[in-house]
Amino acid sequence: MNNLTQTQRDAKQAYLNKQLEQMLKLYQDADKNERSAIIRQIDGFLPVTTIKSEKNFWLKFRQKLERLNEKSA
Repeated sequence: MNNLTQTQRDAKQAYLNKQLEQMLKLYQDADKNERSAIIRQIDGFLPVTTIKSEKNFWLKFRQKLERLNEKSA
């Protein structure tokens, strides 16, 4: 991502944010166990994710799933 222009980086981030929003809508109605399983799955591949923007995307998604679980508790 280092060789992208600022406009390209901004566009990529906007795209990732849109994906995050769509995924959260999908999983908002999931039960706590399903969200916990998704969190475990994310935890499984985060250590091998080397692209910073992708890692940040999944960390944000994981945190939002955790908050949804806290609300449902």
